[in-house]
Amino acid sequence: MIKKILLICISVALSVGCTAAKIYKENPFTKQFQQADSMFNKKIWIKMVTVTKEEVLANMQDVIVRTVVEFDKPCTYVTVRMKNGFTLRESTTCVDPANYSEEIGKEICLRKIEDKVWFLLGYALQDRSPVNQTFIDRLRIGYNELMDKDNKLVLFLGRKDAVEIAGENQIALMEVQKVQMHDYLLTLRERIDLAGK
Repeated sequence: MIKKILLICISVALSVGCTAAKIYKENPFTKQFQQADSMFNKKIWIKMVTVTKEEVLANMQDVIVRTVVEFDKPCTYVTVRMKNGFTLRESTTCVDPANYSEEIGKEICLRKIEDKVWFLLGYALQDRSPVNQTFIDRLRIGYNELMDKDNKLVLFLGRKDAVEIAGENQIALMEVQKVQMHDYLLTLRERIDLAGK
């Protein structure tokens, strides 16, 4: 009887021990990387591959509306200046001048221009989209962009009037930034070289 109780206790202890959850130490770097990657996917990536109505409207800065009579019919011209200075133009007219409304003509032209802006922003987004780039492409793009920024910073810091323009504290921070950017450039260059092998 004691043997039976002992066997039951041992089997219970073994089964509980076998089913108890194992505790693994989590690598904090892995968790941070997963969180950053998740945040990138949720906030940045989705935004990167989408053109929004807000972006379209934000790119349409100034609007000029002009109605003139051509061939005995009113014709409305709408010109929109984009925030980068590029201009788009549309026009409307009518069959019967008695039914013409400049406001309706303006709305039609603005809708057409919005469609063009959407198209242009979509093209630009597709052109720089990571979907079309390999890992090594993204590394090279990042390297080239950082190199361009680094060169501009070095040129600015080399100006005789840099302190007058930015102030001593900003110049001191820019000197630190220059060193850090240079170190990052070296790291990117090494990663590119390793990925190319």
